[in-house]
Amino acid sequence: MRRFLFAVVLLTSSIPAFAAPNAFSDLQAAVMQENYRAARDIAKGLLGDKTSRADKFEVEYYLGLSHLRLGDYPEAYAVFKKLVGERPPADVYDRAYIGLIDSFSMQGRYEEALRESEYLMNKRRDSEVLGFIYLKAARA
Repeated sequence: MRRFLFAVVLLTSSIPAFAAPNAFSDLQAAVMQENYRAARDIAKGLLGDKTSRADKFEVEYYLGLSHLRLGDYPEAYAVFKKLVGERPPADVYDRAYIGLIDSFSMQGRYEEALRESEYLMNKRRDSEVLGFIYLKAARA
């Protein structure tokens, strides 16, 4: 009987550890399928869970991207601005900053988009997405 109870406790305590990776995969799948409403909802749910710091940055990025693609530009800007301020790894930082630039551009705030593009080009000269940043600046 003790072994059975131990097994039940062990299995039920490990459920969140298995649920989070599936939810993160669901988030990525929703974004790839361009189902941004579902992606937004999944991301919000994941941010309420015990998410590791590295995963939290990715989830926040997908949340901002979902808001951007749904046309909720002020909310996308707020998510990306918060994410950039949290000092994520360089790849997430660059993507979040591009999201900031896009949120300005999509609102017709081209001067701000250009200013942010120039800031990023000067700050991240070693960025893997520098060419993309130049393209964004040219379109602003």
